[in-house]
Amino acid sequence: MKSFIYTWLVLTLIASLTLSSCSSPESDGRKSARRLADCVNQYAAKLKKDYESYIKDFDSYSFETRIDARKKLVEIIIKADLELAECEQKTKDYQNKLKSKYLTNREKVEKFNYAYAAHCKARIDATKIEENLDFYKQQAIALIQTIIPPIPDSEKLKKDLIGRRIKEPEDGYFPHWDWEIKFSNEMKEVEILNVSYNDGDDNCLFDLRLRLQGEHNEYDANVNITYVLREYDDWRIDFLESKSRDIIRTGKYDNCISAQRQWSVVNFTNRCDVSLIVGGVALDERTNEWKKFGIVVEAERKASYGGVFSVPVKDYEIHFIERQEKR
Repeated sequence: MKSFIYTWLVLTLIASLTLSSCSSPESDGRKSARRLADCVNQYAAKLKKDYESYIKDFDSYSFETRIDARKKLVEIIIKADLELAECEQKTKDYQNKLKSKYLTNREKVEKFNYAYAAHCKARIDATKIEENLDFYKQQAIALIQTIIPPIPDSEKLKKDLIGRRIKEPEDGYFPHWDWEIKFSNEMKEVEILNVSYNDGDDNCLFDLRLRLQGEHNEYDANVNITYVLREYDDWRIDFLESKSRDIIRTGKYDNCISAQRQWSVVNFTNRCDVSLIVGGVALDERTNEWKKFGIVVEAERKASYGGVFSVPVKDYEIHFIERQEKR
């Protein structure tokens, strides 16, 4: 019995010594690095396979929009990334477990870290992996861009116009005033007058009539909007061209303003307690041409238009008198 116990103790001691001799900071660092390399390489292989399946089965998905197609691609990438993150966390736990044996010995910790970093560098070629995956990703994106979404309808136009500015033309009554559309309810009507578009084109042109609603007035505006598709997921406005903007005339304030020409100046008097805008035309005495003008006449105040040093007025006509908008 004593002989058996003695033999068992000797064998246990030998096994312990053998195991400890196989374990070192360098070998444990390499083990940790191999675990991480396995995670990264498995991730790259799986994502490559997923890309290939997406490309092969692209037509069978019957995507109607680029947004739907890109959403599916993003789902594939996110799933692979989550699996990689889970694997990396397990690898980190394993690394900390092996490294914990050497925390009381700074030299061994440094050896562990050096072996880990060197082995990671040798076994993980991040640049090559990224280039390889990007090759398949670009193929998938190229397929997505073959989808041509429907051109914008009235609802999309209305949504996209928020934040855009409608200017009055240079020959208008108030050429330096513009209207920034801040809310959808400012557009009472959006009428598509004409659309220039050929199937497969990368741009389309809309000729629109807008009925704009302000605090006091309504306006009719005519604009051209150019949409582009390019690499975007959906049509987006490239630029807007303001063609005209005309106030809807109510006639409610016509009796508030009196006007009188004195020499080359027209004097306006506002007898009401609200600020008003006056639009009309004046005959330039020097050129004998009619020119549009617009002027603000504050509540119960006077204002003048013309003069020798600007437009010497020979004659004039008032086209409208309406409330001033505070924008």
